[in-house]
Amino acid sequence: MTRLLLLTCIALLVVTGCASPGPPTTESGLAYSVVAEGEGPIAEPGQHALIHETVTFLDGRTYFTTREGPPFR
Repeated sequence: MTRLLLLTCIALLVVTGCASPGPPTTESGLAYSVVAEGEGPIAEPGQHALIHETVTFLDGRTYFTTREGPPFR
């Protein structure tokens, strides 16, 4: 019985240790992921950055994207 309990605990630790943590989430509950980090200079206060963005539902359907047009400023 003790051996079975020990094996069960080890298996539980292995399974929970392998779980994917998921994307980071803000305090408001927004989950996000960085697909590709840029290589250019970091924007300083007062400067602008041009970005493309895609917003998807959890099931993968696209809600909004700027890929078909100009990037946001």
